[in-house]
Formats: sequence, C-alpha cells, structure tokens
Amino acid sequence: MLRAGTLALLAMVALPLARSMAAAPKGSFLQQQLQESSLRMDTALEHVEASAAGAEAWLAHTAGAQARRRGEFVTTLAAMVPLLIFIGASTWVYLKHKEMTNAGIKVKVGLKSAGCCCLFCIGFGSPLSLCFPIDEDVKDEVA
Repeated sequence: MLRAGTLALLAMVALPLARSMAAAPKGSFLQQQLQESSLRMDTALEHVEASAAGAEAWLAHTAGAQARRRGEFVTTLAAMVPLLIFIGASTWVYLKHKEMTNAGIKVKVGLKSAGCCCLFCIGFGSPLSLCFPIDEDVKDEVA
C-alpha cells in the first residue's frame, strides 16, 4: 500500500513538471527523456488505480462471504434448538415414566401426557408422552 501511495504522489508531482518542461526544443534528449518519464508515470498511475479497484472488489466480496457465513450459523443454531428441546423433553418423559412405574404408581395418558404431546407441535414437547404416560391413575387409589 505504501508503494502505491508513493507512486500516486510521485505521479501527481512529476507529471505537471514533466509536461511543463516538454516545451524544450523538439527532438532534444531532455524532451525525449521527459516524455518517456511521463508515459511511465501515466502507466504506473493506471496500475495503482486498477489495484485499488481490485482491492475494493475483493473487500466487498469478503464482507459478503462473512455475512453469508454468519447467516448460515444463525440458521443452523435456530434449527438445532427445537431438536435439543425435543431430545430433552423425550428424555424427561421416559425417565419420569420409568420412575413412576418403578415406584409402583399406575400411569395413564392424562392431561400432562396430552399437553406434552401438544406442545411438540410448537417445538416444546415430545410425542413420546403418549407411549410413556406421565399421569397418575387416581381411579385405583380412590377405590
């Protein structure tokens, strides 16, 4: 970057000087050297402008790629949250059912089991509660 800036500064200073000295007698050695220098400076300035344009295009492309990667990460994270909730809810339902049956409590499909299954539709439950109910069967205790 320093080289490009130096060349641009040199071109801005040397070009007017070279063009003003071009008024030297035609065909003189000094005039030919000045014209060649002027052409080299013009070429160098064009290269500097082209590299600056290329750098800007590369930076814009890089920034766009980073934004896409951030968007993909957020999308992946948003897709993983309901899956993790489903796994957690299914594990809790299974362990609760197993705990109740091991304690000798009769279980049935009731309000808790149906609610857990219905919450699955919005991403917060598990349909496993229909296979492993988590409600106590109170009819047997009353009788």
